[in-house]
Amino acid sequence: MYPMTLFETGESNGKISLSKILEDENYDIDGILSETDLEQLFFAACRGGWPRCMALTKDSAKLEIAKDYYRQIYQKDISAIDGVNRNPEWARTLLWSYARNMATTAKRKNIFADVKATQNVTDVTLASYVEALETLFVVRDIDAWTPHLRSKTAIRSAKKHIFIDTSIGLAALGIEPNYFINDLDLFGHVFENIVLRDLLVYAEKHNARLLHYTDDTGLEADAVYQMADGRYALIEVKVGVNKIPEAEKSLLRFKEVIRRYNDTALQNEKHPRDVYREPSALIVICANANMAYTTDSGVKIVPIGCLRD
Repeated sequence: MYPMTLFETGESNGKISLSKILEDENYDIDGILSETDLEQLFFAACRGGWPRCMALTKDSAKLEIAKDYYRQIYQKDISAIDGVNRNPEWARTLLWSYARNMATTAKRKNIFADVKATQNVTDVTLASYVEALETLFVVRDIDAWTPHLRSKTAIRSAKKHIFIDTSIGLAALGIEPNYFINDLDLFGHVFENIVLRDLLVYAEKHNARLLHYTDDTGLEADAVYQMADGRYALIEVKVGVNKIPEAEKSLLRFKEVIRRYNDTALQNEKHPRDVYREPSALIVICANANMAYTTDSGVKIVPIGCLRD
């Protein structure tokens, strides 16, 4: 079971449907307003999407729910899930290391190195702990999209690591909502994690897949949301509106690479290659944008405070 999305917890008003963006090229999002600000998102990241929180009125009590779940995971659940006795301190340190690498493609050996710096434990043992955390729906890896768009380009096939709920990772780091006021760089990773988690929930509902893409030329998409019929969206995730032009440029470059590949493939009669479907939508999901709009180039700018499935 996934925790609640931002739409379910009320941080998103749900006025923009991701599915409709993909299904209808004439779907008009322009001018739709978001009422959610960064401070609300800071709090939501630490509170999490736990249903128990919805019945509480005090913010401090809501934050304690995630901390309680965090302690329960490394003290009890990590062993109870399959009856294997596991070291709570190893589990706690592993959660801390995963949290430091939230929404990154850090190599697993580097994540384990953090733990082994203070704990006498092997990679094999830690791998079994990760499997237990995945079974518990605590952490999840997002697979890489691997189209062969350029023969000399190395696609980074590393998985992207996320928490099913950021509140667990932030509890492991000991971070409270106000911390992000002075560390928006960290919140960038946390926000990407939140968006990816919500997209995972939406993908499961609509029989879609969620992937990511990065290659050695710097071409990237934070998320590739692929429907069962082959339609897909390339998505960039940004905290600040000042990053939107950069994200737009990156998405347009990605689309152009696909288009050029297809043109070359169609012209090569001696050695025919499959062509790749062009993206049905280019989307920037932004934390502090207060209004949705479509750029002149066709990129959809979607405030997280408006997004739903």
